Amino acid sequence: MSKDDILNDDDDSTTGDSLLWSRDLEKHSFGEFSFAVVQANEVIEDHSQVESGRDATFIGVYDGHGGPDASRFISDHLFLNLMSEFFFLLFLLIFRFVHVLGC
Repeated sequence: MSKDDILNDDDDSTTGDSLLWSRDLEKHSFGEFSFAVVQANEVIEDHSQVESGRDATFIGVYDGHGGPDASRFISDHLFLNLMSEFFFLLFLLIFRFVHVLGC
């Protein structure tokens, strides 16, 4: 999720200050949440990411020392890779369980 994604969404809250913005998140099993961002300058080197679901929320804050490339790459790839690894391990666990039971 990037600032541009947020600012193009109708559910956003902005104060007229381009360096301060916020967003409400989807409902979570433990309640309702939102987040706010205050940027230090117009050039964004840092990136953040919020992925929410019914039972879990993934929050990433990536520091972009010296430029936005590394933090943008992590923001674009880390969550997807963690999820694909999780589902691969879940598949192996189920396969092993079925194999042990002899089904």
